[in-house]
Order: sequence, then C-alpha cells, then structure tokens
Amino acid sequence: MVLLALSVASPPEEAGAAYVDYVYVDSNEGQASGGHVAIAFGGQTFHFQHREGGLILPTRHATGAFEHAYRIHGNRNLRVHRIEVEDETYTMLRDGFNARYFESEVALSELRRLAEERKRFTAPNARKRRIPVPGAGFFYPDGDAPPHVDGASPIARLRSQLEPRLPFPRGATPRGESDRLADLLSREALERGAVLRPTAVFAAGGGEALRGAASRASLRTLLEQLEAQVGALLESSRPDAGEALFLAMARYAAVSRSLAEGRLLVLDSYPADAETISVPQVEARGGQLDELLEATRNEFAKARAVLDAGAALDEIDFSRLEDSANRLREIERANRVRGGLRVVRERMIPQRTAYRSAAGVSFSDTDNPADALARNRARADSIRKTLREESAYNLVTRNCVSEVFRTLEELLAGKGTDAAASRAIARLGGHVAGGESFNFIPFVSADAVAESYRISETIELPSHRNRTLAEIYAHEGEDLSVYLRESNTLTSTVYRRNAEDSIFLFFTDDAVALRPIYGALNFLTGIGATILGVPLIPFDGGRLFSAGARGAFWSLPELAFVNVRKGSFFFVPRTQGNRLKTGSNSPAERPGTG
Repeated sequence: MVLLALSVASPPEEAGAAYVDYVYVDSNEGQASGGHVAIAFGGQTFHFQHREGGLILPTRHATGAFEHAYRIHGNRNLRVHRIEVEDETYTMLRDGFNARYFESEVALSELRRLAEERKRFTAPNARKRRIPVPGAGFFYPDGDAPPHVDGASPIARLRSQLEPRLPFPRGATPRGESDRLADLLSREALERGAVLRPTAVFAAGGGEALRGAASRASLRTLLEQLEAQVGALLESSRPDAGEALFLAMARYAAVSRSLAEGRLLVLDSYPADAETISVPQVEARGGQLDELLEATRNEFAKARAVLDAGAALDEIDFSRLEDSANRLREIERANRVRGGLRVVRERMIPQRTAYRSAAGVSFSDTDNPADALARNRARADSIRKTLREESAYNLVTRNCVSEVFRTLEELLAGKGTDAAASRAIARLGGHVAGGESFNFIPFVSADAVAESYRISETIELPSHRNRTLAEIYAHEGEDLSVYLRESNTLTSTVYRRNAEDSIFLFFTDDAVALRPIYGALNFLTGIGATILGVPLIPFDGGRLFSAGARGAFWSLPELAFVNVRKGSFFFVPRTQGNRLKTGSNSPAERPGTG
C-alpha cells in the first residue's frame, strides 16, 4: 500500500481535554477468540496482531474501520475507557505508536524486497527477468514498451506547471530494484507527458455529469493539492517515493480529465490479487447482491455529496470517493452478469503494478551475483533475528495486551529504565504493568485500566446483533415471541447463516441463565453436522465437517456459563454504524474515520 502521507489524528480542540482510548474487544470465534485490546488516538487505532513467523507486531487502522471490523463484521461488544491526558502527553504517545508501527512496517517491507531480490539472483537468465514496479501500471504496460505520450496530456501540463521549480533535487536513491525502477520510471513519465492507460481509469456512477460549479470548484482545489504533492515527492527521500509519485500523477490525470470531460473519473482501485467469490458463496456467507448494491449506492452518494457541496476535498475524502465508486461498479457488474465478486475488506488505495525490464538496474553495488546474494541473505537474517528478539509472540508474556503496555512504558520512560511507573502515574493517573499478575488477559487488563488510570468515562458499544436487537425490542416490545424468534439462527431476522462461522443453533451471549442448556443443544447440533459432513468430504472439501466440529468445540465453554461464539456478519452497510457520539476523540464510529 502506498503511504502518501503520515495521517495523524488531530489533537482535541479543547486545551487540556485530550483523551487516549483503551479499547477492549469482546471474545468471538476466529482470530483473537479470547478477546483483544487496542489503543486509539482520535481517528487512529493501534493494536498488535500475531503475524507470520511467530511475531506480534503493531497494526494501524482508521478508528471507524477498526470498529466496523470488530464490532460490526465481527459482532463483538466493545468497551472503551477514555483516559484523560494533557495535549503534550497525547501527542507524544500518538507519535510514539506511529513510530513503532512504521518501524515494523519498514522491516517487513525490507524483508519482502530482499525476498524478491533473491528470486532475481537465483532465477535462470536473472538479468532478463522482469521486475514488478508498483504504480507503473497506471502509465506503462508490462515489458519494455514505453508509455503512450501526448504533449497536451494532463501530465504534460503538470510538468509545465512545475517547470519554474525544475530541476528538483533527488532524494536518496532507493535500495531495492523495484523502488529504484519506480523512481526512474515515474520521473520519466512526468518528463515525457505520459497518458493514463485506458484500463486504469473509469467513469464513476455510470458516467453521470458533474453537478454544477461546486463540484468543479472542489476538483480544482484537489488538483492544486495533488500538484503540490507531486512537487514534494520529487524531492522526497522516501524509499517508495516513485510508487507514491505514480499514484499522485495518476490521480492528477484523472481529476484533470474529470474537469475536461464534465464527468467524474476515478482510478481502478481493485488489487490484482483480490479474493473473488461466486454469487452462491456471497449468499452462503449471509450476503444478498441486491442489498449490497443498495447499500453501496448509498455510500457512493454520501461520498459524492461532499464533492457536490463544493467542500475542499482532502486526500481522505477523495480516497473514500474512489473506494465507493469502485465497489459500486464491481457490485453492479456482478449483479448484471451473475459472475464472481471481488471482495476487499479494507479501504482500497489504487496500486497498479507493471512488470518491466531490469535493464540498467544493477543487482547491487557489485555486479557479482554470488556476493550480492550472500549479502542479501545476511541482511535478511539480521532483520529476522532483530524481529524475533523484540517481537516473538508468547501467549502470556508477549501478546496483544503486553505489547500495548510495553510500548506505553518505553514511551513514558525509555527502554531499560524503571521510571515508567512514576511517569505513568503523573501522565495517565496510574500505572498498569502488562507483564504482571493476569494483566495479559484482555478483559483483566481492561479492568486494571479502569481501576488505575485517570478515566473520564467508560463507553459500552454493543455488537451489531445486540444493538439491532435493542432496536427491535424498542419497536416490537419485549414479548416472548420476539425473544424466541431472535434467539436462534433459524428464525432470527438479524443474523443470516455465515459459512465462515461454525454451526450452532442458539445465541448464548444474551442468555446467561439458559446458557448451559443452549450450549448442550449447540453441542449436539455441532456433533450432528460433523457426522453428516463425513460422507460429504469428497464433495465439499470438508466444509460441513469442519463447521460442525468447530461448532461442537465452541459449545463447550457455554456448558460452564461462558460465552465465546457470537456469530459474524459478512456485510453490514457503514450507514448502520457510526451512530454513537462520544466526543471529539473517541473510537466510536464516525463517518470521517472509516
């Protein structure tokens, strides 16, 4: 993914009223089945996930996207403890978590680069092997052919606009072959006035005309921002500056053409390796194409309304517009031809790769492939060793909880010092040692935070099913017939069978007294599905057998009054989230953060 800018949440407007949010995520089957925790700074949420190679590493999400993933799709309750801090503490902690996130991302990116480089070193005819160049696909075809150029193209006009500031000083030369080629080719595309490839762009919303002067004013403002971004990237020392430059130029070209043609054009954002599922698979996961289509049209209309209002679009606004336009086009196509539907959970950033010749790009500082390969392996081993030493996963001593508190302590007192407790008390109102007692357990850590830190308020955010049930009871009344209808997966009007869930009959998260009885019935249901799934293994690949076995397994805690499984939802429109208003700096969903 291209990181065009470091998107940091703004500190709260009211001086002395900054809040850091500690978010506890309830349990459910699947990942983080025992619960999860995160720390949020306004529009940014950080949490630690178990990654490939046995590592526990930080991940960053837009706060609304995080909540939608866990509370809505994952159907989990959230509890938010709002920690009151001073503005300086807020900024220091937010920037520190960002720094740790980028540190791990840089290490992982370097490992990927080294792995790609090793393929070139060891491949037959390595010199002739083509290199994937991220971003180049907006303007270049695969192979050696040059881009199509036009002296009157938007990129040619952009170069003319930048002419008084040329030549731009080049930042540090990227190390990797892909990054190096991206840097060279993006500058070549700008210099020659390259034209966007036809498959890289499409007319959003069926080619509907721009709606008046306000829309045009918004696009002209965005065009100025993109021009400034291109200028900054030409001088940047970022290793991925070429990829980012390709994207900025492609967006510039799309917006320029939108103004010239009088209709909104956006880039094709779907990644080449996007998961594709059939319409029956969509329905098996509880989705319906007509509902997906209606909801996506609404999301596109909301994103376009910002443009039509004449608002000054920023990169986030335009990214949201791009994303919703792409999803609408994809669902309309799948609905029309009843073909496969590409599924991407996260917000999409356009990124088109072209496979280009390696001519002119050396293996490294030496032309001896054997020496370069040895250095490559040594560098990769060193990075992996450092990651293992600092981030090796352990269920008790280094998990999603302990890493949040370890990061807090290092930011407050520095590595290898014992001043964290006193500084935490001064800045946060108290101290929680993530590695002590049972604080490594998510719900225990949440209680410890509530008891120790300076908590201004605690916010309970019910899961999608629980929130919808509350609305149903408010509308229909709390009759026994309503409860019975919604208590099981067969007659529920809220939950549709999701093929990714285990098989079960009764929901037990809202039935404490009856939980062991429901659990026993769920266990029998799971065993029955497992038995029925045995003869179907040659035909369904063991899906029914696996779902039944998992259903029986997750029923066992229910026999002891413990609920883990809650079911999940394949698709819920974002318009059904983001309704709770909890302050300027809270992980409650907001339209501007997803």
